Amino acid sequence: MKDTVPPKSDCSTNDPLPNVKNILVTGCAEFIGGWFVRMIVHAYANDYRVIGFDNLESSSSFCFVKGDICNFSDVMAAMKHHKVEAVVHFAARTHVDQSFSSPLAFTTSNIVGTQVLLEAAKTMGCIHGFVYISTDELYGENDLDRCFAFTEDQPLDPTNPYAASKAAAERIVRAYEKSFGLPVIITRCNNVFGPYQHPESEATISKSTPMTSADRELTQR
Repeated sequence: MKDTVPPKSDCSTNDPLPNVKNILVTGCAEFIGGWFVRMIVHAYANDYRVIGFDNLESSSSFCFVKGDICNFSDVMAAMKHHKVEAVVHFAARTHVDQSFSSPLAFTTSNIVGTQVLLEAAKTMGCIHGFVYISTDELYGENDLDRCFAFTEDQPLDPTNPYAASKAAAERIVRAYEKSFGLPVIITRCNNVFGPYQHPESEATISKSTPMTSADRELTQR
């Protein structure tokens, strides 16, 4: 892959999973998913083959498959053809502001898309891991007057259509774990920023306040 990759020494690696070779990664052309793919291809080039549901160039350890995450036939065809053994699910609509104007689109992509992927994984019968990338938005808004750290076991309180769609998808992921024995892992990411980030994405810096260094603008959300 021609894009920037982290230096080899900066990649935190573990021993590759012995029963996994082919990994399906959704949303691999987006910000966080793209960095995940770069790391995997760079650090595990001889161990894993990444099959991406998005628009990236191919390499010896990466293959791009164009498809609709909400289309069961598309997903099953990709999983069967590439003999997928693990799934990392980044694909989602994530812009909170847009979720107020297009909530149905968020429901379709984030909830239906996730269940389609889960159903395909269950149908395959050989998936050794399903990683769902969720969000800390599920916990609701933090009171600036009584700012506290969220904990994983506190009640969920989504306050916008985006957060609600991710919370619903999480419940479906857990249901497939309990009902069908699908091995799942859920991560709840906080605000992330860096190279290749979409200018309208949520970050820790105010939209009206650019981040600067020595009078040089670095990034602005």
